[in-house]
Amino acid sequence: MPLIAKWNTAHGGNLRQLTPEGIYNGTITEVTAEYNVYTQGRTVDRIENTYELDNGHIVKQKYIWYLSETSKLGQVVINLLGNVGHDVDLEQLKGMRCRVKIEHNRTPDGKVWVNVTDVYPIDDEQKVREQAALEQAEQRQAEIDQLFAE
Repeated sequence: MPLIAKWNTAHGGNLRQLTPEGIYNGTITEVTAEYNVYTQGRTVDRIENTYELDNGHIVKQKYIWYLSETSKLGQVVINLLGNVGHDVDLEQLKGMRCRVKIEHNRTPDGKVWVNVTDVYPIDDEQKVREQAALEQAEQRQAEIDQLFAE
Protein backbone atom coordinates (compact mmCIF):
# COMPACT_ATOMS: atom_id res chain seq x y z
CA MET A 1 0.00 0.00 0.00
CA PRO A 2 1.52 3.37 -0.96
CA LEU A 3 2.24 5.98 1.71
CA ILE A 4 1.49 9.34 0.12
CA ALA A 5 2.99 12.48 1.67
CA LYS A 6 1.40 15.78 0.69
CA TRP A 7 3.93 18.33 -0.56
CA ASN A 8 3.82 21.53 1.48
CA THR A 9 2.85 24.44 -0.77
CA ALA A 10 1.98 26.91 1.99
CA HIS A 11 4.72 29.25 0.74
CA GLY A 12 3.98 28.91 -2.96
CA GLY A 13 6.56 26.13 -3.35
CA ASN A 14 9.37 28.40 -2.14
CA LEU A 15 10.48 26.58 1.01
CA ARG A 16 12.93 29.37 1.85
CA GLN A 17 10.19 31.96 2.24
CA LEU A 18 9.63 32.01 5.98
CA THR A 19 7.27 34.38 7.69
CA PRO A 20 9.53 37.23 8.84
CA GLU A 21 9.88 37.87 12.55
CA GLY A 22 7.40 40.42 13.85
CA ILE A 23 3.87 40.88 15.14
CA TYR A 24 1.00 40.25 12.72
CA ASN A 25 -2.78 40.43 12.79
CA GLY A 26 -4.41 37.13 11.98
CA THR A 27 -7.16 34.62 12.65
CA ILE A 28 -7.06 31.21 14.30
CA THR A 29 -8.54 29.02 11.57
CA GLU A 30 -8.02 25.54 13.02
CA VAL A 31 -7.60 23.94 16.43
CA THR A 32 -6.54 20.31 16.07
CA ALA A 33 -5.94 17.66 18.73
CA GLU A 34 -2.99 15.25 18.57
CA TYR A 35 -3.07 12.32 20.98
CA ASN A 36 -0.22 10.22 22.41
CA VAL A 37 2.61 12.05 20.65
CA TYR A 38 6.10 11.02 21.71
CA THR A 39 8.24 14.14 22.08
CA GLN A 40 11.21 15.13 24.22
CA GLY A 41 11.33 11.77 25.96
CA ARG A 42 7.67 11.50 26.92
CA THR A 43 4.23 10.90 25.49
CA VAL A 44 1.83 13.86 25.54
CA ASP A 45 -1.38 15.12 24.00
CA ARG A 46 -1.00 18.30 21.97
CA ILE A 47 -3.09 21.02 20.40
CA GLU A 48 -2.08 22.52 17.06
CA ASN A 49 -3.39 26.00 16.29
CA THR A 50 -3.36 27.24 12.72
CA TYR A 51 -2.95 31.00 12.39
CA GLU A 52 -3.84 32.62 9.05
CA LEU A 53 -2.04 35.94 9.03
CA ASP A 54 -3.38 38.99 7.21
CA ASN A 55 -0.27 38.93 4.97
CA GLY A 56 -1.43 35.56 3.59
CA HIS A 57 1.06 33.39 5.48
CA ILE A 58 -0.22 30.38 7.39
CA VAL A 59 1.64 29.47 10.57
CA LYS A 60 1.01 26.45 12.78
CA GLN A 61 2.05 26.10 16.40
CA LYS A 62 1.82 23.04 18.64
CA TYR A 63 1.15 23.32 22.35
CA ILE A 64 1.22 20.69 25.09
CA TRP A 65 -2.44 20.11 26.01
CA TYR A 66 -2.16 21.52 29.51
CA LEU A 67 -3.84 24.60 30.88
CA SER A 68 -2.26 26.66 33.62
CA GLU A 69 -1.35 30.31 34.05
CA THR A 70 2.23 29.53 33.02
CA SER A 71 1.76 27.03 30.17
CA LYS A 72 2.05 28.29 26.59
CA LEU A 73 -1.46 27.06 25.77
CA GLY A 74 -2.72 28.61 29.01
CA GLN A 75 -1.26 31.98 27.98
CA VAL A 76 -3.09 31.81 24.63
CA VAL A 77 -6.37 31.00 26.38
CA ILE A 78 -5.91 33.72 29.03
CA ASN A 79 -4.92 36.34 26.46
CA LEU A 80 -7.84 35.61 24.13
CA LEU A 81 -10.63 34.29 26.37
CA GLY A 82 -9.68 35.80 29.71
CA ASN A 83 -8.53 34.09 32.88
CA VAL A 84 -11.28 31.47 32.77
CA GLY A 85 -9.97 29.43 35.74
CA HIS A 86 -11.94 26.33 34.68
CA ASP A 87 -12.18 23.82 31.85
CA VAL A 88 -12.53 25.47 28.48
CA ASP A 89 -13.59 24.27 25.04
CA LEU A 90 -10.58 25.09 22.86
CA GLU A 91 -12.87 25.17 19.82
CA GLN A 92 -13.84 28.65 21.05
CA LEU A 93 -10.48 29.85 19.73
CA LYS A 94 -11.49 29.06 16.13
CA GLY A 95 -12.28 32.19 14.18
CA MET A 96 -10.78 34.52 16.78
CA ARG A 97 -8.89 37.53 15.49
CA CYS A 98 -5.59 38.06 17.28
CA ARG A 99 -2.07 39.44 17.06
CA VAL A 100 0.62 36.80 16.61
CA LYS A 101 4.28 37.31 17.52
CA ILE A 102 6.61 35.37 15.22
CA GLU A 103 10.22 34.57 16.10
CA HIS A 104 12.69 32.33 14.32
CA ASN A 105 14.45 29.44 16.02
CA ARG A 106 17.70 27.99 14.70
CA THR A 107 19.18 24.56 15.12
CA PRO A 108 22.94 24.17 15.66
CA ASP A 109 23.27 23.08 12.02
CA GLY A 110 21.63 26.31 10.78
CA LYS A 111 18.07 25.19 10.00
CA VAL A 112 15.50 27.90 10.72
CA TRP A 113 11.84 27.50 11.59
CA VAL A 114 8.99 29.82 12.48
CA ASN A 115 7.79 29.83 16.06
CA VAL A 116 4.69 31.54 17.49
CA THR A 117 5.99 32.96 20.77
CA ASP A 118 2.98 35.07 21.86
CA VAL A 119 -0.65 35.54 20.94
CA TYR A 120 -2.40 38.77 21.95
CA PRO A 121 -5.94 40.03 21.63
CA ILE A 122 -6.53 42.75 19.08
CA ASP A 123 -7.29 45.87 21.11
CA ASP A 124 -10.54 47.78 20.73
CA GLU A 125 -8.88 50.55 18.71
CA GLN A 126 -7.49 47.99 16.27
CA LYS A 127 -10.93 46.33 16.00
CA VAL A 128 -12.52 49.70 15.18
CA ARG A 129 -9.90 50.35 12.46
CA GLU A 130 -10.40 46.87 10.98
CA GLN A 131 -14.20 47.25 11.01
CA ALA A 132 -13.95 50.68 9.33
CA ALA A 133 -11.61 49.25 6.67
CA LEU A 134 -13.98 46.32 6.08
CA GLU A 135 -16.99 48.63 5.74
CA GLN A 136 -15.05 50.87 3.36
CA ALA A 137 -14.06 47.87 1.22
CA GLU A 138 -17.66 46.63 1.17
CA GLN A 139 -18.87 50.08 0.14
CA ARG A 140 -16.31 50.23 -2.69
CA GLN A 141 -17.35 46.77 -3.85
CA ALA A 142 -21.02 47.80 -3.82
CA GLU A 143 -20.15 50.87 -5.93
CA ILE A 144 -18.24 48.70 -8.42
CA ASP A 145 -21.11 46.20 -8.57
CA GLN A 146 -23.53 49.05 -9.22
CA LEU A 147 -21.36 50.41 -12.08
CA PHE A 148 -21.34 47.00 -13.79
CA ALA A 149 -25.07 46.53 -13.22
CA GLU A 150 -25.92 49.67 -15.19
